[in-house]
Amino acid sequence: MTNEQQEAFLAEKLKEFTDKMAEVAKEVITDVYCDYLPHVMADTESNVCFKTSSAIEDILSGKFTVDGDCLVVSQGTVRVYLGNNYYNLATNIYKNAKDKIENQTIKELETKIQSLNRQLQEAYSCY
Repeated sequence: MTNEQQEAFLAEKLKEFTDKMAEVAKEVITDVYCDYLPHVMADTESNVCFKTSSAIEDILSGKFTVDGDCLVVSQGTVRVYLGNNYYNLATNIYKNAKDKIENQTIKELETKIQSLNRQLQEAYSCY
């Protein structure tokens, strides 16, 4: 075999190899995009939603610390820093839920007053 024949043979084999590699790469990329990536994205979105809702629940139940102007919520190994001034956050929550908070407070106070009135009536009924 001459040098030219060897070069032509190697070039042909190299072309066959690169064509096969391109097919394999296309299949792998298709598998990643079609079969695996949607699950990874859905899992990531689920994790973000879960962490966010857990952080909000912890804030509303008072399970947080204040670090400077940030609220810090610990989610296992993850610490969530909310970069909003605590006073502003509390004020905004109060403004948005003012009617519900006031109505609930009024109902609780009315219930307590009724209970205290019953206790007074029971205490003075003996006299």
